[in-house]
Amino acid sequence: MRGNGTHEYSIAHPLDVKSGLSNDAANGKLRAVNLGTKSSATARRCFGSAREGPTKTFHYHEDVLKTESFLISRIGIGSLLRALTAAVALLLPAWLSSAASYSLTLQPGANLIANHLNQGDNDINTIIPDIVDAATLLKWEDSAQTWGIQEEFFLGWGWFPGTNVLNPGEMAAIVNPDVSPYTITFMGDEQTPNLPRDLLANEQKYGYSMQTVSTGTFEGITGRSPGQGSQLLRFNTASHALDTYTYSNAAWNPATPTVAVGEGVLIVGPSINQPCVVISCPSDVHVVSSDGSPVNVPYAVTISNCCGLGPVRLTCSPATPGPFPVGTNLVVCVASVTNTPTTTYDVTCSFRVVVASPSPGSLTIMQSGSRIILNWAGSFTLQSATNVSGPFSALPGPVSRGPYTNAMGSKNAYFRLR
Repeated sequence: MRGNGTHEYSIAHPLDVKSGLSNDAANGKLRAVNLGTKSSATARRCFGSAREGPTKTFHYHEDVLKTESFLISRIGIGSLLRALTAAVALLLPAWLSSAASYSLTLQPGANLIANHLNQGDNDINTIIPDIVDAATLLKWEDSAQTWGIQEEFFLGWGWFPGTNVLNPGEMAAIVNPDVSPYTITFMGDEQTPNLPRDLLANEQKYGYSMQTVSTGTFEGITGRSPGQGSQLLRFNTASHALDTYTYSNAAWNPATPTVAVGEGVLIVGPSINQPCVVISCPSDVHVVSSDGSPVNVPYAVTISNCCGLGPVRLTCSPATPGPFPVGTNLVVCVASVTNTPTTTYDVTCSFRVVVASPSPGSLTIMQSGSRIILNWAGSFTLQSATNVSGPFSALPGPVSRGPYTNAMGSKNAYFRLR
């Protein structure tokens, strides 16, 4: 905020997430603190964070402001810049006729806004070259979990200090100090969204928006499906508070949130970390081979794509339905989805297919003349002995399938299947 004489002033940050908005900011006013006697201790109560940052000051020295040549120079340069701004406003539609654009109306007081288009460096003076005099802008810093450097707009000069960049998909808070709404227009090129966005399960807040000029959803903004405990927070310019939408038990409460074009929001991750791809294998499968041969065992593996990255490729070895030989067979399945040409998400699961040998059935004996015929179902080794208690030994061959014919003799013979 401007000051006369040698006083320095600090503009307090307008948003307090716990209460929604400070009373002065809600009324479209900016609070000033005379730094000659104290510093601002209220500037950093942002979205649950109590961390204080450096106070931003604007210096206006009395001796310089009284210098006539400086005043004339400032008036001349300011007039020239205002003329250039007006000329650029007229020429931009012709220069960017093939580019996209959208407009949003800033209500008096605080607003959460978003940039959806790319304008090269996306410097704040490039994407918002004109706005209400004394408007302030603060960009939400995800890593610090607080508001970043405060910008103030000086009519005819631009944003100061002018260090902020607002890329497509990022959001910021703008305070409109006027009593009337003010409309700003963004111009630039649309880009392919870079998804999924970071979203950790640590209650951290992310300042996000759509990366295209379109109405937003949780999935469209983050590139992820909502998980248990996920939240989307919208700033209500009427109540000057945050409206919170929470995803719980597979539904949004109080309703499924939608985000307007040009609107920035805060996103909170789920209560547990959610991978981009989820894979689920069946429990171990146990079957019996009727004759000891390999058997077909159909199985199903379920996959879920939580990041909207494209089709998921599923490979399993051995593939369904087999066949699976007698014994224990390990099945390993991998679900893969490509994020970029060089980045792939892979998740695996496994289970066992256990194929048991069949139990020998009954052994039938028939007489045909001087021979006996033994027959049985399945594939089992036929063994014989001269004593009922054994020892048994396999017949030469070995003999594994019936019928088996043997000449009758004078000695007893006993048979069994193994």
